[in-house]
Amino acid sequence: MTVSSQTQRVSYAGDGSTTSFPVSFLFYSNADVSAILRATDGTETTWTENTQYTLTGAGNPNGGTLTVKTSPTDYTPASGTTLVIKRELDFVQETDLPADGAFPSESVERQLDRSVMHAQQLGEQIARSLTLPATTAFANLSLPEPASNQLLGWNAGATDLENKVAADIPLTSVTTFMQTLLDDATAAAARGTLELATSTTDHALVRFNGVSGKQQNSTVIIGDTGGISGVESINNNTLAGLSGWGNVIAPHEGLVVQSASVSTVDVDAAGVLVRSAAGDVRWLESVNLTVNITASGANGLDTGSEAALTWYYVYVIYNPTTDTTAGLLSASATSPTLPSGYTYSGLVGSIRNDGANDFIEIHQRGRLAVTLRNTPLSNGTATSYTAVSLIGAVPPIATAARGYLTVDRSAGTAAVDLFVATEGAGTSATLGEERASIQNAVTGFGTSAWELPLKTAQQVVYRVAGTSARGTITCSQWRY
Repeated sequence: MTVSSQTQRVSYAGDGSTTSFPVSFLFYSNADVSAILRATDGTETTWTENTQYTLTGAGNPNGGTLTVKTSPTDYTPASGTTLVIKRELDFVQETDLPADGAFPSESVERQLDRSVMHAQQLGEQIARSLTLPATTAFANLSLPEPASNQLLGWNAGATDLENKVAADIPLTSVTTFMQTLLDDATAAAARGTLELATSTTDHALVRFNGVSGKQQNSTVIIGDTGGISGVESINNNTLAGLSGWGNVIAPHEGLVVQSASVSTVDVDAAGVLVRSAAGDVRWLESVNLTVNITASGANGLDTGSEAALTWYYVYVIYNPTTDTTAGLLSASATSPTLPSGYTYSGLVGSIRNDGANDFIEIHQRGRLAVTLRNTPLSNGTATSYTAVSLIGAVPPIATAARGYLTVDRSAGTAAVDLFVATEGAGTSATLGEERASIQNAVTGFGTSAWELPLKTAQQVVYRVAGTSARGTITCSQWRY
């Protein structure tokens, strides 16, 4: 008989029902066949004939069949397991040829077959071993004796293998902090170690400390798919790239603040960035709030009682323990008294009480706010630049104001002018100037819109020129 096939091992995937497995190689004795079951966790169990299986086909050139026993115990290979059947001969030569006898061709051929089977068996084992490339110059490598908690690596000359401890390998040591991070079993635990926001929605905020070139509490704004939509740097109350903070109020998206009644103000926004006293930040989405000045605490007035002719500042506040967003009114533009548990806040606007303790009407979109027309100056006659208070027209935190100028004459028909400026002295404006005029002999009055940045809070300066000139300044808009 010949050994015409190089197959000496077959492998089958268990499915929980198949019990008959072809053995597609020649074997002379059942003892020359080994069956091994690999479990889903990688554990290997060598089966015993007549316990887990029976075998037929010994001596058949086409091989035989391994049949799994199902009674009294069912050993059918389950799904996810693997059954390996291989030829495994003892390395012995048991044929004794008598001297001067007839040539025992059958015995000699069988022994030659076994020699080929031995070679195939060794080849199968070598194929599962680590080997060096065919072109290597190295040979006769040896493994060191096993040593507890040591690594296997090349020696300094790269000529042999040796045991190594971690200190032998030039790698950066893991810090105590990184050990704390690496032993976190869940993503939530890792975010807690890194002090990251727990939100997984769009615009989640990630905090970095000590990043080169940036102050602490930098933020990265990340989309749902992981893409970075913007990197901003908090520095001296400035957050570049988003509307707010650099312009007094908090960074925001789609912000609308408006009076809803004589005692309530509504705040709506697609998102608002709030900050804690420690400088940590949170991006709050889908903000929709109503704040009532007659209430106290969250969604009300922070402290004290309502006062007439007072500017109140509107905040969005956040409680991280209960994951609650609320609104707050405060007479302070910088230090509101936060209700218990609320540790984050963001200034989003302001509103004024009139003399009857009623909110004036305002509508703010983003950083621009409009209100009913206020008249800070009526029929002014100063011919040198003189301060005009806008205290009833714009909040102290306004950075710019806008309104109308009106100039007329109390007598005569001479040309007259009304000037308004950010800053000025005498008849010279030193910062910004707007003008309304009436030409010589023209009757009536002259008007012009004005808009100026405010260097001094709630103040511009004005003067008139021309015989009998008098000027009126109104204001109905401001910008943060």
